[in-house]
Formats: sequence, C-alpha cells, structure tokens
Amino acid sequence: MKATTTVLLNGIVVTLNPRQPRAEAVALSGDKITAVGSNEEILELRAPYTEQIDLQGGALVPGFIESHLHLVAGGRSLIEMQLQGCSSPAELSDIVRGAAQDIAPGNWIIGHGWEDAAVGGATPNRSTLDALAPNHPVLLTRRDGHALWLNSKAIQRLKVDQIQPASPDEMPRDTGGNLMGVLFEGSVIETANRLHGVLPRSYIKKAMTLALNTLVQAGITTAHDIVTTYPSDFLLYRSLLNQGNLPLRIIASPNGTRSMSTVSFGLLRVFSKPLLRVGPRKYFLDGSFGASTALLSEPYANDPAGVNTGMCTLAEEQLQAIFDRSFDRLGPIVVHAIGDRAVELALTAQEQSLAHYGNRDVRNRLEHVQIVDPAIIPRFCKAGLIASFQPNFLYELDMTQQRLGEERLEYCYLMRDFLDAGVPVIFSSDWPYGGGDYPLKADGSRYHSFEPLLGIHASIDRLGFDHSQALTVEEALAAYTRTAAWAHHDEDSKGTIAPGKLADLTLLSQDITQIPTEAILETEVLMTMVGGKIAFAG
Repeated sequence: MKATTTVLLNGIVVTLNPRQPRAEAVALSGDKITAVGSNEEILELRAPYTEQIDLQGGALVPGFIESHLHLVAGGRSLIEMQLQGCSSPAELSDIVRGAAQDIAPGNWIIGHGWEDAAVGGATPNRSTLDALAPNHPVLLTRRDGHALWLNSKAIQRLKVDQIQPASPDEMPRDTGGNLMGVLFEGSVIETANRLHGVLPRSYIKKAMTLALNTLVQAGITTAHDIVTTYPSDFLLYRSLLNQGNLPLRIIASPNGTRSMSTVSFGLLRVFSKPLLRVGPRKYFLDGSFGASTALLSEPYANDPAGVNTGMCTLAEEQLQAIFDRSFDRLGPIVVHAIGDRAVELALTAQEQSLAHYGNRDVRNRLEHVQIVDPAIIPRFCKAGLIASFQPNFLYELDMTQQRLGEERLEYCYLMRDFLDAGVPVIFSSDWPYGGGDYPLKADGSRYHSFEPLLGIHASIDRLGFDHSQALTVEEALAAYTRTAAWAHHDEDSKGTIAPGKLADLTLLSQDITQIPTEAILETEVLMTMVGGKIAFAG
C-alpha cells in the first residue's frame, strides 16, 4: 500500500459502494483513496507526516458530479441584470430603465431570466426595449435559454438580420418584414455566439472564475460544461489549470451541430488532463416548454389555434446520421430532447443504430426527457440509452401545467418509471436555465439550481408533480455520483468511496439518508475535496 498522506476520521462515510456501504474513516495517498474502514483501522495506516482531518460526525459522500450545465452563462447570470421573479411588464421596465441610467450609453445591457409574467403574456417586441434604453444595445435571455429578446441597437450590433434560420418561426417578423426582436432555438444559439465574440475575454474569465468557485462550494467535484462551444473557453479553462486555479474537474463538450466547434475540440483533446478534458458532442433536437418549442405529439394547451406542437431542430436523416456516427466511432453523444415526440425520435434513432452496428458501449444519453409516453420506457433499457433529468425543473409546475394542461402532467419527469425499468438515471441542473424560485438555506441565502442538495430534495418531494415518481435519497444521491460517473465512463475512478478511486469527496453537515425530507434543505456543505486537496472548506 502507498504511504498514507491524509486520514479522514470520525465521520459517517456513505460510500455508495455496495460491498462496504458505511464506514467511519478514509485514508488517502495523494489524489487516491487507499482504504475505507473504522477509525481504528485507518489510524493504523498513519505515518509521521500524515495529515489528520477530523470530520466531526459529518457525512462524507462521493463528490457530486454535475452532468449538465452552461458554466460561463451561469457565471454571467450571477453578475448580469437579474430578471427572474419579475411579475409584470412594469417591474421589468423599471429594471431595464434603471440599468440604462447606470450604464454608459453605447455599452451593453444584458439580462437573464425573463418569463411570461414579465411581458404580460404577449410576444416581446423590440420597440419596448427601444423605448426603455434608446442609447444601449439590449439583450435579454429567457429563463430557459430558448428565447432571446433584443432591441434595435442589439440587432444591428450583432447583425442578426444576416442569420439564416432553419425555420422562419425562429425569427418572427412583423407585417412589414422587420424582426420583432424575439428569437427562438437555432437563431438564439447563433446570436449568443455573436454576443460571446464581442464580450471582452477578461469578462468571460471573471464569469468563469465566479462560477467555478460557486460550484465547488456546493460540493461539486466534476462539472460537465455541456455546450462549451468556443475553443477559446477551453483554452481559458486550460490557462486556469496551468495557474493552479481550476478548483474542480471540467468536462467540456462541443456543440455537435457547429463544425467549427467539433473540429476545434477534436484538436484540443491532446490537451486533456485529469482536471480538464473534452467531452461528448451535444445536439439539440427540440426546444423547451417555456418557449413552447419542445416537440410534442399533441399541440400545446396554451396555443389558441391548437396547432403548435413545437420545433424539431434536426431532420430525421440528420438525427440518424448522428447516432450512426456515434456507434461507428464509439463516440458517445448527448441529445437534448424535452418533448415526447423528440424523445421518441431520438430513441428510434438509437434503436436503428443498435440494430445495424450491434451492441456497443457508447453510453449515449438523452437530456431532459421531460414528458414521455410510459409505454416506450422499456425500450430505453433495451437500446442502452441513459436518461438525464434536471430535478430543479420540478419547480416549474405552474408553467408546465399551462403549457401541457392538467391531464399531461402525469407523463412528466417519470424518474421512478425509468429507474424501475432498469434505465440508468442521472441528475443535473442545466444552470442557469429553467427551474423556478428556489427556497432559502439556513443562512438566509437562496439555493442555486445547480446545488445537488436542492435536486435531491426535489426528486424526493416532487413539489406537486405525481409523487408516485419520487425517488429515495440513496437513489437520488447515486444519480449525482455513482451512476453519473458511469455515464461519463468514469466508474473506475469516481462515483463511490472505495480504494483506488480518486479522492473526490464532499462533506455534509448531516447524513441525508437518515433525516426527514425537509431537513435535506437545511444540510450544509462543509468541505469539498478534489483529488485529495481541499477545494472548499465552509
């Protein structure tokens, strides 16, 4: 056995390892776990130079894995104009008008989080923002990230008129042929790319650093930046790593539909390190409930004409080619599919690739699967697809009911059905997009959507959705640790507390597997350890 560099004693060690579910203490050698056992057993492994950490009865769990977030956008959302919770057009107007008074003319006003209430249920129009901030370019992102609202100066600055949308519905125009100022789906991605290109790199670094430090405070030891898109952002991660300022592990994925992104990230794989690597390609198949663009089999309940079933952003032949390439090259992919029709299209494509290439360990996954016909769930298991849920989206009950109607709520977020069918289930947040108004912590601050403790609680409580789909604490914890590690092909190094695994560990103030559901939200993260080094201590 290697020399013991650190021992962690006097804890409640929840290992997620079926062979040794519980322990008191852990021994480390460098960045690896070397032993798990009782205090007495671990103390025997000490050397004169061994560091000793007293866990003081806290609960040690495997480090949380955040399998789906947008890290730079999340960091920006912490420092840009906040529109979440705006309950009326008047309230939003006051915020934008105030920003226009505080920011020098010509500089950007960027905000995040508007919802239907902030626009009075109407379609946003650029003329509204023109009147509020006539001397500034203004860009406001909808809470789910699937719609942007711009004023005339922003449209001009970013040359939005030159974008060629896959469908005219992505860029609504008035009767005179002028852009109304609201964009959807593919045009959102292209416009966001253009904005990213004009923002100073120092600003991006500030947002990235803030996000990284905030994540590690939540006990997260690995984060999957699921659409990093920009090679410059990967290089910024690499710069932080080389400076010793990357506090957790990052998996950075390219946008699969952008050749620039996929080719560049393919070349960047040579720079992969234990703390930073290139992840699977990400593809969008549909939109979101909030923007009424998720692809449904039946029309949206809030559509007066009763015809809108959302948007499909990939042709079926494109989708099949994506899955075939994944099987052919053994390269896993991640596919955004929210609506039941989108989910079935992706599932069928996976099945057809499986039939052609045979069973291959590619571990493809569908993101969101927010509404699904329960009859097709067994097909997921046979096809080898992973279901990736965001439990914080359970806070969207009112919006979901408005979009789908009461009768379709029973088909939403079927986490229990997927697990019972043997489908691997993992959890994440999609931060900073989606979700709702989150509860307060014991210290009076508000939860962020990416905090695993929030997601674990939501998946157990269900927050008004069908409670028969609730998970146990152990199942939810595994979705953030053991199963998440497996989904990323990291089961040999992460996800459980066991000898030989990386010392990626999270210390909680209490054992969440042994307390009432509501008490989970009162639990604190006391320490985050990445590779045997303390990345955060509360």
